[in-house]
Amino acid sequence: MILPRASILDSLAAVRQRLWPAPPELLENYTLADYGRFMREETFHYSARYARRLVVMHGQEHLLKAARNSGAMVAFLHYGSFFLTGGAIAHRLGLPYTAIASRRNLEIMTPEEKHFWKGVHLRGNRLYGHPMFFTDQSPRLLINWLRKSGHVLGVALDVREHGQRYEEHQFQFLGHTIFMQSGPARLARIVGVPIVPASIQYRPRQRCHHLYFDAPVFPENNPQHTTQHLLRVLEKPLARAPQQQFHDIIAEFSRPWS
Repeated sequence: MILPRASILDSLAAVRQRLWPAPPELLENYTLADYGRFMREETFHYSARYARRLVVMHGQEHLLKAARNSGAMVAFLHYGSFFLTGGAIAHRLGLPYTAIASRRNLEIMTPEEKHFWKGVHLRGNRLYGHPMFFTDQSPRLLINWLRKSGHVLGVALDVREHGQRYEEHQFQFLGHTIFMQSGPARLARIVGVPIVPASIQYRPRQRCHHLYFDAPVFPENNPQHTTQHLLRVLEKPLARAPQQQFHDIIAEFSRPWS
């Protein structure tokens, strides 16, 4: 049987993408919506090779040092291709990595959105090499993971979950007052592990991502102070390319969760 020319070309394109991974197209004068489409399409390209070839790392010594004698947390915002951060940690630095995500918000999504995000979670599992944790699971799973030397847990600070009412506090972010919970800082304090702020930013002209790690933040007794410290660090890259936000953080968190 002779395959149609289109099928042959599609197969060759798939092989080329595996061997020489390339990101989706993104124009230099992109918008918030453009980046959202780019990020979603890019999740279908994720692989160990993709993470190794297309992520340039800066400050990785901060994470390597933080995870040398204990577990460590990586704190990020829903900014840039945040799922890819864990792929670079796992495949460039060789550290066991997974992240915590929410399944509760799937309940209020359209069937198409729910299908997409379930797929992202599965692709994340394959990329990281370890199953992701979910907020509706026992916190003991997170604690056990973090108590293993060298293990890294990724956590997003800007999270609100359907049907949940966490206590939120005021924080300053890019000159605005926002309201967020401080759960990641509380978890780090309980386990006694450092938190490394991380941000990933895509550069369309170079067609690659730059992943930045900052100095570890050691959790204080007051988790609000720790969270504010993390936000001060993470606001800087966002100010340089705000159109890479997954959602408008200032607008989304300008009022307490109710």
